[in-house]
Amino acid sequence: MPEVHVVLDLGSPASQTLWVEMRWLPDQPVQRWTLPVWTPGSYTVRDPSQHLHSLSLVQAGQALAPSRRSPSSWQVDCVCHQELTLRYALEARQLTVRTNLLDPSFASLCLSAVVMLVEGQRWTSHRLKVVTPSHWSVACPLPNHDDGYVAEDFDHLVDAPVHAGVMDTRSLTVREQPHELVLIGAPPSG
Repeated sequence: MPEVHVVLDLGSPASQTLWVEMRWLPDQPVQRWTLPVWTPGSYTVRDPSQHLHSLSLVQAGQALAPSRRSPSSWQVDCVCHQELTLRYALEARQLTVRTNLLDPSFASLCLSAVVMLVEGQRWTSHRLKVVTPSHWSVACPLPNHDDGYVAEDFDHLVDAPVHAGVMDTRSLTVREQPHELVLIGAPPSG
């Protein structure tokens, strides 16, 4: 079954730059992708691509030269059914529910401002792996399977925030519904 594989590398938090790698099998000779200008639950158009740099694309060991179609979308001529690997960096310096922050103490990521939407792959499952410093842990509401999180499709993926760092996770139940409380940093004393 085809999947889009996404790896988020948070291994150098002091740089406030995260690296994204995406891999998929194209089923068309012209492949297009975009970094969404929308965030689930928000009606404001944003421009997360302003934080993007160092975009590269490889197929069968050969670098391809994608062309930019708009501020947040690209395309490339490619060979069908041969894996494409897209890699890019994102500056992560803003802490809101619609932006990204990565610093030496923790990461808070809005995946719609991180992961590209590949044309023809919106309803394909997406497998997410998050690479962090060894002493960090990850909190993500997606099902965790075999060293990664699995989303039914792109919309399911970008509706899930990712938090990472030195944290304490506590489970609780409210009105018979399970919840997880993620605590980052020391709680206030009082």
